[in-house]
Amino acid sequence: MIRNVIATVVAAMLIASCGSAQQAATTPSPSSSPSPALTTAIVTLIDGGCRYDGPASTKSGHLVARMVNQTKDTFFLGLGRIGLGHTYKDIVEWTDADRARELNGQPSVGPPSWMSDLGHMEIGAGLQGDFNATIGKGTLAFACGRLDLAQAMPEKGVWTVGPLLVI
Repeated sequence: MIRNVIATVVAAMLIASCGSAQQAATTPSPSSSPSPALTTAIVTLIDGGCRYDGPASTKSGHLVARMVNQTKDTFFLGLGRIGLGHTYKDIVEWTDADRARELNGQPSVGPPSWMSDLGHMEIGAGLQGDFNATIGKGTLAFACGRLDLAQAMPEKGVWTVGPLLVI
């Protein structure tokens, strides 16, 4: 009895799907808009800094940055858009000064007000992960942080890598 019910249901599904296939074949599909650009990059944290392996420029769309943590600490990755009137050199200088503060036992002051936060992510020691972001026109920079979360002041260093020009 149950086999007959299953067979009837399967037959009905097959007949319905055949009808759908015929209808789909005779119905013109709407024109689809092009997919947004996909940009991939690798950002690697090592004991003494951070490295960006990716394009210098790309189109607006979606970014997937593979995070590779080659340290025994937590890897913080942030992505920001550099504000008008500022350059990649400005954010490098800001980050270098912030790292010097951290190495002298002072807390980080964080990103400057002229940077727009596009997202951030943390991964543990020795791990890899994919950071995803939607990116639009402008000059972008990555901030890499090395954190020892067991400490009261966890920052062990911060570096800027990039830039990525989005056109």
